[in-house]
Amino acid sequence: NVSLFKNENIVIEIIDNDEKLITLANALLGKEEIAFDTEFDRFKRTYGLVEDYFMTKFGRYELLEELGRGGFGTVYKAEDQVLGRIVALKVLHPALVIDPTFLDRFKQEARTATRLDHPNLVQVFDFGEVEGNFFITMAYMSGGSLRELISLGGRLSSERALQIFQQTAAGLTYAHKKNVIHRDLKPGNILLDENGTAR
Repeated sequence: NVSLFKNENIVIEIIDNDEKLITLANALLGKEEIAFDTEFDRFKRTYGLVEDYFMTKFGRYELLEELGRGGFGTVYKAEDQVLGRIVALKVLHPALVIDPTFLDRFKQEARTATRLDHPNLVQVFDFGEVEGNFFITMAYMSGGSLRELISLGGRLSSERALQIFQQTAAGLTYAHKKNVIHRDLKPGNILLDENGTAR
């Protein structure tokens, strides 16, 4: 069973009609009041990042903007309050980290990624855990993705397409030499920095 709750700004999909999540959905949409000081903490402990809708802070990071959501989690533009730099902060979906095998693989891949250093790879800065929620931080790519570039600007020129292809291939070649395989190569995962360089 799937229930949809929506207003002009938010759509919430709930599977199996969980009563507590339905209550929270109604509260988020302004249809019902709940005692957040008691109920909200219980929701957070039970379902992980339910507070995602309200958060402005995550550990030492200030959340500035949500960049996207996917099967693995939510990505934010955030400011590292300690180092004073803008990063992309990816918070893993709580359901994934229940699996110890997945969590071990994530940690190993994160360690490997922090050791990669190439102008056509997005630099990974850190990974860790905040109140049971696992995250990874990367360099923020202000140029967006290749998918967005094509969607907004249409077909690329031959020269630009070749440039992006060569830059992407250079990054992949370096990663392969370090025994790292990209498992999800697609336009949405090819990012562009402020100079338009593909990573």
